[in-house]
Amino acid sequence: MAKRHDVTRNLIRVWVRKYEEGAFDDDAQAADLIQEYEARIAALERSSASRLWNWSF
Repeated sequence: MAKRHDVTRNLIRVWVRKYEEGAFDDDAQAADLIQEYEARIAALERSSASRLWNWSF
């Protein structure tokens, strides 16, 4: 796998160790939070566009 992705085997070992220690949990939580915020922003944008549309007529 290291050769295919042009990284050292040692780097993969470091990543595995960090994963097992839970070092990437914060990143995963942040990614989930970003998706939630993006969905909420989209809903608010749709709501405000709808209100503007109704208000203009």
